[in-house]
Amino acid sequence: MLPSLALTVLQIFMISLWSKESDYVSIFKGLTQWDSHWYLGIVRQGYQFLGFDKIAYEQSNVAFFPGYPLAVATISRLLRIEPEVGLYLAAQLFCWLMWIYLFLFYRRWQIPLVWQILASLLILAYPTSFYLCVGYSESLFVASLLGFLYWSIHWERPLLMLLAGVTAW
Repeated sequence: MLPSLALTVLQIFMISLWSKESDYVSIFKGLTQWDSHWYLGIVRQGYQFLGFDKIAYEQSNVAFFPGYPLAVATISRLLRIEPEVGLYLAAQLFCWLMWIYLFLFYRRWQIPLVWQILASLLILAYPTSFYLCVGYSESLFVASLLGFLYWSIHWERPLLMLLAGVTAW
């Protein structure tokens, strides 16, 4: 769990280096763009279908899956923080979970340590890994996929199959 936490913190640190802001909240509030606004709208006002006859800038938000907004709302309420900060904490939590599952796969497949480090650094250095720890749902999707794949190979153990279904939900 420590290597996965270290990689998540390293990703957050790299983003903070590129930012001109000095504190966590300001750094990530400045990254609230595109889909982040949609997720914040869902957390704050719920899903809204505005109808088919509305003009382009009044689009409905019903095309977004509920998992990420639910996680953001839960984290925001539990920690008593504003949803905009919860947006990033949720993404970073799922990023950490994604790294945990990746390291579990490394162990299951008995990948040598050198290859684990190289593969992890390649993932970390890939430009789109940025989206794993900012206000987007990519980390939730990747963590859910890896969790589903990790637990779904246990056909003989119904409880673990149930866990696979829960992680995919």
